[in-house]
Amino acid sequence: MHDKKESLTIDFAGRKGEMAVRHWPVKQSRGRVLCLHGVGSTGAEFAVLAARLNELGYDVVCPDWLGHGDSDYLLNANAYRWEVYVRSVVVLMKRYNASRMHFLGVSWGGMMLLLYLVGSRFLATSATFVDVPLRMNPALLQSTKGMRILSAAAFDTRDEMEALLYARRPELRDVPENWREYLLEARFARRAGKYVMKYDEAAIGMLEAYGSTQFDNFRALDRFGFECLFLYGRMSPFRDPARFRPYLARYPNLHYSDMLDAAHPPSLLDAHQTAPIEAFLEKVTAAIEA
Repeated sequence: MHDKKESLTIDFAGRKGEMAVRHWPVKQSRGRVLCLHGVGSTGAEFAVLAARLNELGYDVVCPDWLGHGDSDYLLNANAYRWEVYVRSVVVLMKRYNASRMHFLGVSWGGMMLLLYLVGSRFLATSATFVDVPLRMNPALLQSTKGMRILSAAAFDTRDEMEALLYARRPELRDVPENWREYLLEARFARRAGKYVMKYDEAAIGMLEAYGSTQFDNFRALDRFGFECLFLYGRMSPFRDPARFRPYLARYPNLHYSDMLDAAHPPSLLDAHQTAPIEAFLEKVTAAIEA
């Protein structure tokens, strides 16, 4: 089972870039899932989840944000403002909108998804937010330090680059064997004779800028009239059960779990981590199909 590679042009304030999109289609779709990855990652990290969702009848779309993976690199931190990410989701929706539209965002991808859904009149079928910080937390800036170390590294062999990645993010080591080469190609690039991480170091700047501001996006939960799942790892610094509690009591469409055996962010590479997402989508779809 393989993805279809596609490309979309993102035009923001007169500056254009090509966004690479990994599309996992099915013949008779029960719904479409748009998956948005975090900074320092790519849409390829959803491959295991996408294959599983395909088996359940869902069409899956996984873009590489600009500055990541196979998309264009803009090489300037100012070019990766949060508005560019939200604009990218608008463009994605023009191409991939469906009658049953589910969203999934991990970390920064979930933050941008939240901003898109708040500012859009589009009513999602469901949205899953995986390990998404909803308010200012020093751990957000701390995570960018690790990204800086990885983005600055360059080695003669891919094995050396891979070893550094796994030393800093050991959860990414547990790749199903049939996906190993696919993810190695998505994670690493060869530039100037060296192996490096496959993302633009400049893209980290916007995450650093956002993480330095005092933000609180919990008020967005008052505006979501569709089914939402907020999913966190037990070791995540962004789990916030006390702050979620009054919203969960007020709105039956909001759901929260912080029982994943993971830190920040979950890798979504094994059944334990993908199962809650699958179960949530199936529950939403079953209610529609009933």
